[in-house]
Amino acid sequence: QTQRVLASPPLPFYYISRSKCIMSSSQLSNPKAVWFLGAPVSKAIVITAVVTYIVAEMNKLHQALIFDTTKIFDHAQFYRIFVCNLTFGSMGELIFGLLALCPLLRRFEREMGSRKFGAFIVYTSILSTVMELLFFNIFFDIERYSGPYPQLGAVLGLFHKFTPRMHPKFFGVL
Repeated sequence: QTQRVLASPPLPFYYISRSKCIMSSSQLSNPKAVWFLGAPVSKAIVITAVVTYIVAEMNKLHQALIFDTTKIFDHAQFYRIFVCNLTFGSMGELIFGLLALCPLLRRFEREMGSRKFGAFIVYTSILSTVMELLFFNIFFDIERYSGPYPQLGAVLGLFHKFTPRMHPKFFGVL
């Protein structure tokens, strides 16, 4: 009797091992891969920003999301400390902010792992909020518009540090 040999199914993009998503380097740089595959923290940040913007736009709550130190300390509106980094203030900021955030968040979450990246995002958010509270309360009496700008700055810092240069240094002036 002859036996028929069945071909094994193709391997998935990733496999789960000890609750850590492991992806090959070819999948990390593949632009056709699923957008948020292996990046649940990035997906949560983007969905939170979009849903919070829609809710704030429908209920005219953008003024309640602004980081205003006078309202925080004088009127005891401490919720502003927590909600100021949730969404952007306008549709243009939302579109361009997410265009900048999405690829960078995905990339660094896939490289660092979800737990380490989530801890990094929480750490930078807390540190930037505390620094803004101190800095704006001591030196300035202005309000800062809402948005995940600390996260954007953090991933741009990671991009600057860990992405290799595309041109040699001898072309630069300095």
